[in-house]
Amino acid sequence: MIHILPFCMACILKNVQDVVELLKSKKIHLEATLKKISKFSSPTHDVIKIAVDSPSFTSLNKKLKTLDFSSDFPNYKPHCTIAYVKKGKCDDLIGNNQFLNVKIKFDSILFSDPSGRKTKIDIN
Repeated sequence: MIHILPFCMACILKNVQDVVELLKSKKIHLEATLKKISKFSSPTHDVIKIAVDSPSFTSLNKKLKTLDFSSDFPNYKPHCTIAYVKKGKCDDLIGNNQFLNVKIKFDSILFSDPSGRKTKIDIN
């Protein structure tokens, strides 16, 4: 299973039914092309990730932003998280291209609501 968030983790969509209706009302095709390994840094840790090129995830993010949500992060950057690590660890992975240009197609979305309840939404 590949995990790419169509919304940043700190974003909270409040109503699963709104998400289901939005996704069912529009024909959604989700595809992604993986890029090089890179990282995000925070004051306490680094996030090792695979960069993702995906106009379809960016488009889905814009559609989801029309729903009732809250977020501390205004910019959406699709990626696959590999690991949360201590600051400065695993820097030898940065720039690794073993996933470069791997293409992935998705047929479902797993939505987790604020209480942790998961709902699988088929999109194709």
